[in-house]
Amino acid sequence: MKNKILLIATLFGLSITFASCQKGIHSAEVTPVDPTVDPWEGYEKTADGTRIILPEPITLDISVAPTRSMSEVLRAATGDFDGSYSDDERARATVNTPKPDQPTRPTMPYRPGTVEFGQWYYSDEYREWQRKDDYSRFWNTNGGEDWIRDLHIPELREGDYVVKGLVPYESSNFSSMGWYSTRTDVSPYPKVTITFYKLPTSGVLSFMVNSKAYHTYHNRVEGLAPLTLENPFLITENSNFSYEQDVVSKRKLVSGEGLFPGSDLGGNSQLFESFYLPMFSRLVDVVPNDKKGINGRESGSTESVHEIRSIYLERAVAKVTVRWEYEYYPAGSTTKVKPVDDHFFDDIYPGQYPNITSVVPNNWTALKSHYDQVGKPVGTMPFYRMYPNISHVDNESVGTALSRGGTEHFYMPENFPTSASEQSTMLVYITKFDPATNEIVGKRRYKVFELPIGTKRADGLREVRRNHNYEILLRFKKASPGSDQPIEVDPWEGVDIPTEL
Repeated sequence: MKNKILLIATLFGLSITFASCQKGIHSAEVTPVDPTVDPWEGYEKTADGTRIILPEPITLDISVAPTRSMSEVLRAATGDFDGSYSDDERARATVNTPKPDQPTRPTMPYRPGTVEFGQWYYSDEYREWQRKDDYSRFWNTNGGEDWIRDLHIPELREGDYVVKGLVPYESSNFSSMGWYSTRTDVSPYPKVTITFYKLPTSGVLSFMVNSKAYHTYHNRVEGLAPLTLENPFLITENSNFSYEQDVVSKRKLVSGEGLFPGSDLGGNSQLFESFYLPMFSRLVDVVPNDKKGINGRESGSTESVHEIRSIYLERAVAKVTVRWEYEYYPAGSTTKVKPVDDHFFDDIYPGQYPNITSVVPNNWTALKSHYDQVGKPVGTMPFYRMYPNISHVDNESVGTALSRGGTEHFYMPENFPTSASEQSTMLVYITKFDPATNEIVGKRRYKVFELPIGTKRADGLREVRRNHNYEILLRFKKASPGSDQPIEVDPWEGVDIPTEL
């Protein structure tokens, strides 16, 4: 009987009955069915009819899909997981990655100071080593990007499934979790599995990962719980908090030394803790098969129903990696270029971004509606912050500033702007100095450039796409004749955005 049921389910699809919220945030394409067929005939159902009880448990692996470099892949429909990963991308999925050893620096083939050395130093080979070296050295701020600490399936109940291999919290204070992140030994958690004892009769499984947040203004354990499909929203400036009335109504405007004016929760340079990035995935048309597994497909996928062996998660945010350099060798050239010798990059921070982050993907309409209903806190959508001149760097020497590592990382939420003023941006601060004395000239961080971030659409606007890695290279260049700028920043090598800002 069971094999007959599975055959019917495969041929005709499942009857999908979404428990959609009034915002429609988790709608997805489903397979049309013959309403006279009960795909669950022969299975015992729970008393409320929302789940079937499996005769044998089903266990699947869980991993995190690799980030994509900037691409022009069209986003999926509202609420849909992307799902369009190649076999190669799936093979590169990871989970709970430990801190890597620092890579061995490539052997210098030439003497420093020679043209050949300079060309090698700025080559693709050396830059690839830099990426790996940065990841190891900056592990405390951009490591653990595939760690899974908690997992919640809204369509199921407690006891319907068990997850093994989760990285534990080492601190009783959830909000300070990042402080303890790098002390966690993840060697006992090289694999994450989920065992199902029940499956939803809707045929839909949504995986909300690292989505716990405080649902009250105060950091209290009783206010800590997973987000829901009806309210999958986090406060972007401080993603420890969910975006709901009890939190927003008690927020206070704070402006002063060391804080971002207009941001009442202070925020930080990264916005998101890399060891607790929110993630999401969704399967539809789910049905058990006769191989002690399940058949289904990822929402947003055009594939037919097939056997699901592993669940692939997407990070709900994009990673922005900003690099800078003061000299370089143009491709094919034997001449080193150092356009400007009296400025340095002083700070790079997120500038403008949506106030709210949705764990559910492509959820823009519901996000803006929720923002309007719950209440608009400080500022408008999107949120903008201008990092002030703060005192603790005033005594930093020019030499120290110039030798600072040429890399910054931060994480940004999805953004689907309808006008240029709504685009997500980063702020690049520069400082002028006297190269003869190495003394700072005038005010520290005297000039700021605001650069748009994201994948360029056909209409010219840039949207930030989740699970993407936007890598940006910053260089100085001499101001063009007649320009009122003392210098210009040459941003986004190989990317079509204006360079005269």
